[in-house]
Amino acid sequence: MVWDQAAAPAPEPTILLTKGENNTLDIKSLHRYDQDVDTLFKTLTDPNFVKTKYEGVGGRNVEIVKASENSGERSMETKRELPANVPGLLSKFLGAWNRIEQTDIWRNVTGPQRQADMSINIVSLPIGISVPVTVTGTQTLSPEGSGCTNEVQMKVSCGIPLIGGKLADFVGGDIKRFMDEEYEFTKNYLGK
Repeated sequence: MVWDQAAAPAPEPTILLTKGENNTLDIKSLHRYDQDVDTLFKTLTDPNFVKTKYEGVGGRNVEIVKASENSGERSMETKRELPANVPGLLSKFLGAWNRIEQTDIWRNVTGPQRQADMSINIVSLPIGISVPVTVTGTQTLSPEGSGCTNEVQMKVSCGIPLIGGKLADFVGGDIKRFMDEEYEFTKNYLGK
């Protein structure tokens, strides 16, 4: 269904969490923007904006490790520390603050759609060890009416028997919370 801006305001963002098999959690979100694909793409791939956004949603020690463009791809590697309200059962794996190491590789940077492959590594602080969780996904910007949508699909998985599902669920819940906050931050930033 195509959203008609003249008929009604944009619906609220949709984020669905679905438990999969083998300690996995699938996250699917659809965010709508009043701006076109080109405007949103330029914003989401601007290192200055990304740093400001991560700090604006509570991140600390935000670092743009690498931002590059070549052969029709635009990539960005970032690090940031985010707070987590970790339940006692999972505190062996996650700290009150965790470092997020994220890589986004955008392809098709000139077409009507833009798509990025994303991978995230989580490092427990202050211990400094990688959390045994795999987070991968895609992000697709598509035209819709005079604006666009940003569809994000992510998979969180953990191979640890018994507790792996709980760890994947907790990480997925935190991802959902930060996706909501980043969406609101980006909408407000673009609305200025």
